[in-house]
Order: sequence, then structure tokens, then C-alpha cells
Amino acid sequence: MAVRRIGTLSWFLTWVALAGLLSGCIATRNSSTGSTANEDLEGQIYRSALDDPKAKARFFFVQSRLLRGEGALEEAEESLAAAIEFDPDAAELRLEQAGLLLQMGLTEDALQAAEAAVTRDPDSSQAHRLLGNLYFREKRFQDAIPHFRRVIDLLPDSENAYVHLSIAHAQRGETDLGIEVLKELLRHRPDSVAGRLTLARLYRQAGLGTLSEEAYRKVLDHRPDLRLAYLELADLYESLGQPEQALEVVDSAIAEFPDDLGLQHRRVRELLNAGQVDTALMQLKDILDRAPEDLEARRKVGLVYMEQEKWDAAAGAFREILDREQNQPQIRYYLGTALERQKKWQEALDAFRQIPEDSDLFDDTIIHRGFILQEMGRRDEAVALLKHQLKKNPDHIELYLFLASFFLAAEDAPGASAVLDDGLARNPDNIDLLYEKGILLERMGQRDSATATMRHVLELDPDHPEALNYLAYSYSEQGIRLEEALGMAQRALAQKSAGHIIDTLGWIYFRLGRFDEARTELEKAVQLMPQTR
Repeated sequence: MAVRRIGTLSWFLTWVALAGLLSGCIATRNSSTGSTANEDLEGQIYRSALDDPKAKARFFFVQSRLLRGEGALEEAEESLAAAIEFDPDAAELRLEQAGLLLQMGLTEDALQAAEAAVTRDPDSSQAHRLLGNLYFREKRFQDAIPHFRRVIDLLPDSENAYVHLSIAHAQRGETDLGIEVLKELLRHRPDSVAGRLTLARLYRQAGLGTLSEEAYRKVLDHRPDLRLAYLELADLYESLGQPEQALEVVDSAIAEFPDDLGLQHRRVRELLNAGQVDTALMQLKDILDRAPEDLEARRKVGLVYMEQEKWDAAAGAFREILDREQNQPQIRYYLGTALERQKKWQEALDAFRQIPEDSDLFDDTIIHRGFILQEMGRRDEAVALLKHQLKKNPDHIELYLFLASFFLAAEDAPGASAVLDDGLARNPDNIDLLYEKGILLERMGQRDSATATMRHVLELDPDHPEALNYLAYSYSEQGIRLEEALGMAQRALAQKSAGHIIDTLGWIYFRLGRFDEARTELEKAVQLMPQTR
């Protein structure tokens, strides 16, 4: 069989191994008699060890190991296949083959080799572990489960097998079984951090927040230096709507890891969640004192200022970032927005113009630029910009809606209608375009067409609150289909609690003669919308 020529050292090691296999054919002299071993075997024909298939298998196995060490995986696999030909029942060779095939990225072949290893040695914990891990990796959790269980039967203290078995059950939706597996592990190994950490995760997955919290606390009792446990416990408190507790956990982590800037950033997040905005800003400034090059901290400073509507301070923070790193489209977008909110039109326009066309934000910048141009009295330029971008990206729905609003602002309903029709020609079932078209038809006095359009919206989205409200109010105004209108208004309110929908509901009650209910709803509407008549 042809095999790859390997390096000098590898050949030397191979022949060292081979020398051991050949020891039976090397004459050894009896120290006491001076005779050779062959001379002692009178009348017997000597048989070389290389005639033994197992010896040949061992030779090719050693050669495969050496080739694998050199990175010659295909040649190593060829040698290993040769070893298996000479000793097909050797489970360890199949196990070696499975690992090699997995290293080569041949997962299905590796699975077959691991299955063969288990078949040849059902009591090999190593073979069951590998096969279970391969099934687990392929998300074949049901197939993995019996192999992890067999590993546990063979090695009751195998932490890894317990953990994988529990996760496999959880992935199949059998979270309770996964929890029981981990409890079994902790009875054998109460100090198992991996077991307790996985148990905490499964409790959380099962919605058992208190038990999850207790499990995380026990993990940290055993391993106060386990950063991940702090973060996951903080995540748990966040999901439970307990930002103060999350902050306390992060502070404990920082006490353990005082120089960890990642935890400092996490503290900022928890402070913001807890509504402690000023303290969050102080924390960010502390991070910047330690690491002036931390652009993420500067970005968060800018965003906090934007949240506080401190537009000038926000713009300053974003400019500091851009002074250090020009290629930041997202930061330029934030800068443009902060300047726009200050009505610094030209500066904002310049910021948005510097965002490249290949950015995901580019289409949105066109809308901002259009708005700014209109505010600068350059409406025709704004319309031309939007139309030009629509030719390049005719599927951007927001551009149609924004351009239509330009025409409506100029009381040009036909122009707005033409824009919406262009959008619907390419996107006939787009709900936003259809709804705006319906509203426009109503404004143009085409009530029947508006009603038909709103019904089309409801065919596509039966719970669209605004379309439901529109039809309910329209019917009540006309004094028709009042019971249907009542049902529509109630459905709309279930989707969206808003003053104008409550007003519609009150008006329908009035039209039905249900005056007490009408008064109740209309008073609610007035509280929410003082301008409601």
C-alpha cells in the first residue's frame, strides 16, 4: 500500500515502534548458554511478528499518529484505514478514526466510526462519550441521550456527561428531566460548579426565578471568582424587572474584578435601567479617565445626553469620537440627529451627507436630509432628492410615505396619491402604504374607495387597530352597521389603548342609545385627549 513519505524524525519514531513489533524475529542470545532464541526452538519454523495482522495494524496506527501530528490528515486517515483493515474489531482504532474524521470536518463519517467503536466495545465510556458529543453537536439530542446515560452508568462521577445529558433533555423541551439529572450529579458531586451553573440556567428556562437565583448564589459561594455567574445572575434580575438587584450583583463582581472595564460598562447599563442617569454618566466619565481611547464609553455618553435631550452635549461627545475615528457612520448619524434637533440645519445636513451609500443607514439619512432641506425652504431640492433615491431603491417604503407627506404638507393631494400609487404598484400588499392611501382617499372625499382600501388592510391584518377604528367611526357617523362597528372598536381598543379609539367607542355607544356607557367612554377620551369634542 502506498503511503506518504514522512519526515526523518517521524520515520525514526515509526521504526522505533516497528522495532518493538519485530522483536520476535531478532535473534537474542541466551546469556547463560550463548545460544540464540531460534536455536532454542528446535524443529519449529520461526514466524515473524509482521505476519501478525495486529502487529501490522499497530504499525499503521503509529504511522497515522505521526502523520496526524504533522498535519497530513488525509494521509493519516489512509494509514488508519489500513490499520483497521488488519484489525477490524479493534474499538480503539475506530475511536481514533472518529476523532480524526471529525478533525477533517467529516462529521457523518466520524459518527459512523464512533458507532462502530460502540458496537465493538459497548463498555467503552470513551466511545459512548464521543458518540454522544457528536450527536449533541448535530442537535440529535434524542440520539445523544442514551450514550450520555451509558457514560454515567460506567463513570458515575462524570460531570461532563451529566451536564450534556441535562442540556440534551432541555433542548427536547424536557426541562424537568434535565433538572433531575443535575440534581443527581450534585448528589454525587456537591461541589460541581458546572452542574450548579447549568441548574441555574435550567431553572431560569423553566421560569423558576427564585430557584434560579438560589442556584446562582450557590455557584458564587463556591466560586466567587466566576465572572460569568455574576453576569448571568444580573441578567436574571433584569428579566425579573429588578434593576436594583442586578446593580448590586454587578457591584459585587466589580469588587472581585476592580480593573475589568467590561464590568464597568455593565454597571452603566444597570444604572440606566435603574433610572440613575447622572450616576451612569459619572461611571462613564470614570471609564474614560481610565481608558480615554474607549470609544464605546464616549458613544454611550452621547446617547445618554440624547436621552436627556442635551443635544449640544451629545453632539460634542460624538465629535470627540469622530476626531479619533472617522469611519463611523452610526456616530455621524447620531451627530446629524443631535444637530437637527438643535435646528443647526446646515451642520446637520453636512453630517448626514458624509454617511456613505453602502451604509445600512443611508436610506434613513435621505429622509433626514429631505426634512432638513424642506425646513431650509428648499422643498424642490428635497423632493428631487427623495425621488432620486426611490429610483435607486424602489422598495424602501418609508421613502414613499415621507415623500407623500411632503405633497400633503403642500396641500397637493393628487401628488401624494401618485407617490402612494407608485409604491403600491411595486408593493401592492404593503399595509402601511394601503392605510395611508385609505386616509388620503377619505381626505379627497372618496369615502367608498377609502372604505374598500381599509377593508383590504384588514384582510391582510385583521387586528390592525387604526383600520378597525377608521371603519368603526365611519359606520357610526353614517349610522349604519353599528353592531359591527362596536365589535371593530372593541377589537381596536384591545390592540391599542388610545384616546381617539375610546372616543370612537363612546360615539358608537351613543348612536346605539347606550348613553351611560357612552358617557363613561367619552369622559375617558376627554381625559386622554382634552381637545376631543
